[in-house]
Amino acid sequence: MKKLTKEALMLQNGKLEKKLKKASAALKKLEKNQELEDSLERLRAQAMSLRKQDDSSGICEVLFTELRKFGFADLRKYPDHYQQRRPGVILKL
Repeated sequence: MKKLTKEALMLQNGKLEKKLKKASAALKKLEKNQELEDSLERLRAQAMSLRKQDDSSGICEVLFTELRKFGFADLRKYPDHYQQRRPGVILKL
């Protein structure tokens, strides 16, 4: 086995740390993408479960919950708009 000097070891260690940092960043990006995919799937599942107009508030709840997970904490809901059942008004999602 080849003996490395302290300087060579430090240089090699620095290279390995850079590779690790780069791989960690890539992994975080993949995890964030997976979180987004999961959120979209939950939203899609809620949308697919809509059977009548009254069900639309459920999709709004899921949407706001998922958006908060991604840092959109200051969103306001408009529950009056969704809760008031106005004849002839259909929500387009």
